[in-house]
Amino acid sequence: MKKLYILFLITATFANAQQINFTKTYFPGLYADVRGIAQTPDCGFLVAGLDKTSTDTVGDMYVMKIDANGNSQWKKYYGLPKEDGGNDIILCNDGGFIVSGHTNNLGDECDMYLIRGDVTGNTIWSKQLGGFYDDIAITSIEIPDGNFITLGNTENYGATNLDFMLARMDKNGNEIFVKTIGTEKRDFAKCMIRTSDNSLILGGSSYNNSTMEYSMTLIKCDLNGNILWTNNNYNSLESNGIYSILESPQHNLYCIGRKYSADNGMQGYVACLNLNGDVIWEKEFGSKLYDAFTDACILASGSIYCVGETCNFGDEQGDIMVVKMDYLGNFTAPHLYGTKNIKDEARTVVVCSDGGLVIGGQSNITAGTYEALVIKTGVWASGINDFTFSNSAVYAYPNPFSDKVNFSTYYDASSTKELKIFDAKGQVVCSHLFSQPFLKLELNMLQNGVYYYQVSDKGAILKSERMIKQ
Repeated sequence: MKKLYILFLITATFANAQQINFTKTYFPGLYADVRGIAQTPDCGFLVAGLDKTSTDTVGDMYVMKIDANGNSQWKKYYGLPKEDGGNDIILCNDGGFIVSGHTNNLGDECDMYLIRGDVTGNTIWSKQLGGFYDDIAITSIEIPDGNFITLGNTENYGATNLDFMLARMDKNGNEIFVKTIGTEKRDFAKCMIRTSDNSLILGGSSYNNSTMEYSMTLIKCDLNGNILWTNNNYNSLESNGIYSILESPQHNLYCIGRKYSADNGMQGYVACLNLNGDVIWEKEFGSKLYDAFTDACILASGSIYCVGETCNFGDEQGDIMVVKMDYLGNFTAPHLYGTKNIKDEARTVVVCSDGGLVIGGQSNITAGTYEALVIKTGVWASGINDFTFSNSAVYAYPNPFSDKVNFSTYYDASSTKELKIFDAKGQVVCSHLFSQPFLKLELNMLQNGVYYYQVSDKGAILKSERMIKQ
């Protein structure tokens, strides 16, 4: 039987740190990490990653359900005797989940490995995709028709070297299509979002064998995998990697990752682009030792929280940092989390229903070993609440809701207002224009969970508030 151990850490105290609700590590042993987190309707969390602490020392894909205080409620392992790892997890409309990862159970090379689970972690279906060489699933999304789209990396399926791989499955896991998308370079997929115009933005980096340099790569395609545009010619950016893509309420794209230069070393990096892939601005954060952003989330207000690692602002061993950024790329001072003289690494972040952040990663508690790490921070608001702007003339009901929700406004009923609904990562999942004082929506395509709605008039936000589907 595989056992779970929980260790409470003494968290490093910094003058600029937000309140921390809990910091916990799980699975002590050879190696364990958290690569994906999703909040559940009961305010708990599903976490997924790789665990090498069981009798299968090459590693297992796992999913663990924890409550709002970080206490384990159940855990499940998936896979066969060789290594299986989870790279991301999302909630599905029925309350279950899908984990994107890899398995090498059929040989020395990896296949894409997807697990569709129910609310208690039992497998509904599993899917392997791949050929003779490596294929790895990075992330998945569920689209309104109930299909799933998975982004990964492939050396098969007609790949010229290493390409993005896009697969679409129906709700039962039956394959609809598998496509390779890439350039003449070695393309490494890292992230994917569905945008407000119902397209996909695929992000990562490309390696040029001739110059031995990486550059940022973005590809826009429709939901059938047809390419709308490709751009990997961001030569001025010289970015080592893009790990997260967000869309702002103004429909700009924020590409978050890290950038290396001989003069400045590794730095956190953000580029703002329009939906055509044109660069509006780019910013770096940090100095010469080591700073890198590994994930980010965006609020309905437009504030962005970049999560990553730093050796400049805290321990030289490495601490987790959270940096708040406005829509123009202005950064606040970093808020640091971690344990003194221990290397802590962040891989993923989500916004919680209470306004805090949950960060997943790993902690080098003992030399040569890593444990899975989850940090729950306090509310990230300083005087002004980023999540809620209250206006009694605008309201949504019922809230919580099931499939239908009503929006009413008595604010200048003659004007056309815009409604946007954001998921917990800050991505727009629904938008409507309306001029009547009453709008009724059916939102049965949304999975259960926490959302935020924003009503604006001519760009001025009238109200921004949490809403819960259950």
